[in-house]
Amino acid sequence: MTFGGVLTFQRQNELDPSSAGFSFSNLSTSDILQSGQSAGTVDPAAGNSYASYLLGNVIGGGTIDSGTATETGIRMRNYSF
Repeated sequence: MTFGGVLTFQRQNELDPSSAGFSFSNLSTSDILQSGQSAGTVDPAAGNSYASYLLGNVIGGGTIDSGTATETGIRMRNYSF
């Protein structure tokens, strides 16, 4: 005869930061104007904010305040004999 058993404890915690966020701008991936009065400055009509996201060029962002974030969790136990 063979006997066996399994005892599993599972935990899952999640923190829902409602105030955290990042912003990306097209200015970090745009061209430099070559002529005119604005020569040498960043072209505001060029660039792509998604490209800035892919490169990790964060322009601004919020912080996670653990006092205002919602924390949820679940505890599970699985007994098998």
